[in-house]
Amino acid sequence: MDICYHSQELAELNRRLREAYTRAGEMSAQQARACRRMAAGMPGSRTGLSAAQAELLARLEAAIEFARAEGLDSVVGWCMAAAQGEIPEGDLAPIIPIIAEFVRECAPAPARVLDVGAGTGSASLALAADGYELSLLDPAAVFLETAQKMAEEEGEAGSIRALICATFTDLEKLEPGSYDVCLCLRSLLYVHPRREAEEILLQLGRIAAKAVVVDVASKYGLVLQLGKEFDMSAQAVEQILTDGTTPAARPEHGGVVYSCFSSDELGEVARHAGLTVRRLVGYGITETLELGQAEPIPADEAQRIEALLQTEKRMLDTFPSILALCTRPGD
Repeated sequence: MDICYHSQELAELNRRLREAYTRAGEMSAQQARACRRMAAGMPGSRTGLSAAQAELLARLEAAIEFARAEGLDSVVGWCMAAAQGEIPEGDLAPIIPIIAEFVRECAPAPARVLDVGAGTGSASLALAADGYELSLLDPAAVFLETAQKMAEEEGEAGSIRALICATFTDLEKLEPGSYDVCLCLRSLLYVHPRREAEEILLQLGRIAAKAVVVDVASKYGLVLQLGKEFDMSAQAVEQILTDGTTPAARPEHGGVVYSCFSSDELGEVARHAGLTVRRLVGYGITETLELGQAEPIPADEAQRIEALLQTEKRMLDTFPSILALCTRPGD
């Protein structure tokens, strides 16, 4: 099945990245990953690079510059990971049975399912054996190709009706109610600023005729990452709990900014999208926040952080991720 590209620019970005790694020659995954990190502006020594590494780095930097010029800078990192052959690791396994049961209940097969930010399609392909018509949307062409291969290996290639290489901004081009169910999992964390993540939820509510299944990172869950990827401080915790955005990660982690929600905020945005929240599920491995373990912080800062965290008392919000199972009113 051919991939449908929603823009020539995205097709060109994927082509450039694929060519970069095809021409990279013999190098270890670690060496290729080091080039990717340096191209993305993360710390790394450029001395002692092999000729193949130098060429790969130059091609990746050119692809990033092209992406920025074409407004694709938000997806270039994801597309680079796909082109290098890195399969995204996720913790969706515990919730896939919950999602499958919910979809069967509110939209029996053969319903049309759109998996937005599908990656390799681990969530939607779980519905293949039930006879659903699956469409996978992702900005990384390699991930879509991998999903198709996985479906073929499982004898479910016929369940995939479309492979769509597109970004979140392309959702506005889809007709209202053009799919029965929309899935969007492990994606909104990377959308910044957070109001854009909220806009995507509105688009999903417009596109889906019967149900939307979406997950987000919880505010509390991201607080647990402070001291690992971010600088631990009461100001950082306050920013996450108040604004739903993280401070920029340390340079060695790419300087990224993440979006997160409380369970109440997720429910409110879903209702604003015209959806009825049927169930909220917390999932992921919970951790114990031991202030000062990652890096020493002053005692008064630790006390202030502890006080801020008291605002997140609901058990649901202590999980790293929150899943919302939603239907259209009347369904």
